[in-house]
Parts: sequence; structure tokens; C-alpha cells
Amino acid sequence: MSIDIEDLNKSQIILLTLLVSFVTSIATGIVTVSLMQKAPKDVVRVMQKVVERTVEKVESAKPSSDPKPTEKIIEKTIVVKEGDLIAQAIAENRNKVLKIIDKDSGQFLAFAISLDGAHILSDANLLAKGQSLQVQNAKGERQDIELVKSGGARGLALFKVSDPAAKLPTVEPSDASVQLGQSIFAFVSPALDKVTQAIVSSNEDSFLLADIDVAAILPGMLIFNSNGQVLGMSTEASRQTDPQAFVGASAIQAFESTKDQEANDATNTQNDQDEGQGADNTNASSSANTKSSSEQAASAADALDDGSDTKTDSGSSN
Repeated sequence: MSIDIEDLNKSQIILLTLLVSFVTSIATGIVTVSLMQKAPKDVVRVMQKVVERTVEKVESAKPSSDPKPTEKIIEKTIVVKEGDLIAQAIAENRNKVLKIIDKDSGQFLAFAISLDGAHILSDANLLAKGQSLQVQNAKGERQDIELVKSGGARGLALFKVSDPAAKLPTVEPSDASVQLGQSIFAFVSPALDKVTQAIVSSNEDSFLLADIDVAAILPGMLIFNSNGQVLGMSTEASRQTDPQAFVGASAIQAFESTKDQEANDATNTQNDQDEGQGADNTNASSSANTKSSSEQAASAADALDDGSDTKTDSGSSN
């Protein structure tokens, strides 16, 4: 049975229009999702997120005959694009990211960061090469570094600068929880002149995953949020778990804080040694005093014996 569309009433035409619109929207969604999944990961992402904030400014009104001055509040909405925030964060952190290099050849080995200006954190894998290491800042200035601690499940290495007067630029790790789909950026060249933008694809407790091209990931690579805070670092241990995995900021902070515990342990060990030496000195003094007392007692006993002998000789003469 065939029905001519001209024979449909108004209600049937409306229902038919809704059905066609519904089917068309479903087909459009399927095609869009399919195209997004096939898009390359290194495609340039356009940031369209807009952040609005309201600035309040209090201004006094012009003086008048009224003894009570009046005030008016001016509200102004400032629109900040996320792309502008990321560009500003890139410019700031470009001068804060450190590089570990081979002291003899000057070859780049890994990226590094400092949280306190005196210690640096990087990928522990570079230690397997056995080079003499130096840290270099954005100005090209180099400092010798010494290993404090390395290893662990995260594959991090903690160094300290040999020169106690040296002060390295510091970065701020993020304390906020990382969200899926959060925008991030990373430096992808040792010269810090190339960056890539990506999103967080997984925020598990052990490691973070970011959809960065695997070929662009370097030892010690850092990922930052739009505010310029460190979210993670690439290490050999994280790359063995997943090539796109990064050690989270909380694990970086926890590993860096172990330097304080080791310093306390070294202080306690020195105190124990000092106490042991003091105890030895006390024992030696006590032994000397005991020996002196024994010698005095022996001398007194000899004197008594001599007196007794003299007295006995006198009695015999009488």
C-alpha cells in the first residue's frame, strides 16, 4: 500500500519532519566521532575555551554639598582566552626549565626542574651512562651536580648543586587534581624552542597519560597546565609502563622531600658518632682516674709496710 505525500495531513507531516531530523542528527554525530578518532595526534589544537572574570573597582563620587560621600562600584568583565594563558605560561617556564648535560661533550641528556633552587629532579635513566653531569639554565650557565638519591618505582633522580652559593630557577608543581581532557603543553626540543599541546587522556594514581607523539617525548620531559604549573615528568620507569606516561606532580614532590629526611639521618649519624666518641673519652678518663687512685692506694700501702718494718726492727734492737 503506497501513500502519496500530498495526502498527508498536518500532523503526519510534522511527525515525518521530526523523524527525518532525528535520523539526520544521529548520522551527523556518527560521522563526526569517526573523523575525530581518525585525526592525527599531532594536529594543532585550537583553544576556544573562554574564561571570564569580573573585576570590581570602587570609586568615590565627586564631592558635593552632601556631607556623606557616596561610592559607586564599577564592574568590568575581562575575557581571557586559554590560548593566551598557555602562551604566557610557555614564555615564563622557558626560562625555568633546566637541562642536564654531559660535562665533557656538552651533549643534552635530559630535562630537569628545581623546586627549591638547590636541588634538581630528573630521569634516573641517564645515570646508567656514567657521565660526569652538569646542570645548565636558560642563560647557558653550568653548574656541577652531585647525586643524592635515585631509583624507586617512578625512576626519578635527585641531585644537588656542588656550589652552595648557586641558586637555580624554580618551578611550581600543581597541587590540584588532574582532570581528564585537561589542556597541557610540553617542550619537545632541547633548545626549548618547540612546544606541543595535548590533553590528559588518563589520570590514574600511578602515572598520567598524555596524547603526545611518542617520537617527540624526551628523557625528563615535563608537562605543564595552562597556569604554568608542572603536572608530570617522563622517566624511564614511566615510559616502560606506557610510552605516553608521566610521573605525577605529587610523586615528584614526595621524592624531592626525601632530601630532608636524608639530611636528618646524616645529622643523627654524626651526633651518634660524636656521642660515641664522648663516651670513649669519658671511659678513658674514668680508667685514668681509677688507675691513679689504685696507684695512690698502692703507694700508701707501701708506706705502711715500710713503717711496720721499721717499728719491728726497733723492737728487736731493744
